[in-house]
Amino acid sequence: MEKNFTQETIMALLTRMRVLEILVEGCKKHPAYRAKNEPKADCDMCRKMWRARKQLDETKVVLKGILE
Repeated sequence: MEKNFTQETIMALLTRMRVLEILVEGCKKHPAYRAKNEPKADCDMCRKMWRARKQLDETKVVLKGILE
C-alpha cells in the first residue's frame, strides 16, 4: 500500500525527529529530568527539553490518524 504524504506531514515528522533527539540527549546537570512537568530549576537545557516536549505534543495532533 502506497501513501502520499503532504508537505505538512513531512514537516511534522521532521520536527518530531528533532525534538525526540533533544529529549533523548537529556540534561547533563539534571539527568532525572524527563520534561513531564515544567522545570523547577533555572537550567537552559531543561527549558529546551520542556519546549521540545510541548512541540512533540503538537506534532501528535498533526500526525494523528496518519501513522496508525
